[in-house]
Amino acid sequence: MKKFILPILLLALQLCSYSQTKPTARPRILGIDHVSFYTTAPEGVRKLYGDLLGLAAATPVEPGESVRYMIGTQWVGYGPAPDPKATDRMDHVAFTTDNIIALRKYLAENGIKVGQIEGRPDHSLSFMLNDPEGRAVEFVERGKGENAAAVGSGVSRHMIHTGFVVYHKDAEDHFYRDLLGFRLYWHGHDKPDTSDDWVAMQVPDGTD
Repeated sequence: MKKFILPILLLALQLCSYSQTKPTARPRILGIDHVSFYTTAPEGVRKLYGDLLGLAAATPVEPGESVRYMIGTQWVGYGPAPDPKATDRMDHVAFTTDNIIALRKYLAENGIKVGQIEGRPDHSLSFMLNDPEGRAVEFVERGKGENAAAVGSGVSRHMIHTGFVVYHKDAEDHFYRDLLGFRLYWHGHDKPDTSDDWVAMQVPDGTD
């Protein structure tokens, strides 16, 4: 029996090494959780989202926000603009996952600088990062049972799209498509025989 000890030991070491070096699989990214903006006209925000669109206002759950407007279980948040003269008024976009710990580990293992996981008053967990152009992106794991509590009776019960301007398409493609697994949904341009002016990508595990 002694002659079998060395091969078995080598096999055990190989399996142990494989388990330690096997890359983390990307956890699911399910949809848009919320988008957050800056404003210099809070009364105008209230008239648009509350009066015209009929969305219910809710208490903010993130620091620096003044109000959020519910679209089913999703929301659009607003807070004061740090720089009133800035033309880019998007604070951040957030996507949902069902395994916040594993997703943070996956991104860190792929060289992305990620923030710490933090809890929110609505019992969800989240962390922040910046995409290749510095856009703030948040990932959120909802609290137990939260997804069942749709709020509001406005013009919509679900937000399917959010967008922003990018300058380095290849870098953004690598981040959203190659690393996060987003799928190309459509693309187009203003003039024939020119590069794309618009690119829409779908979350890898949902329809947003």
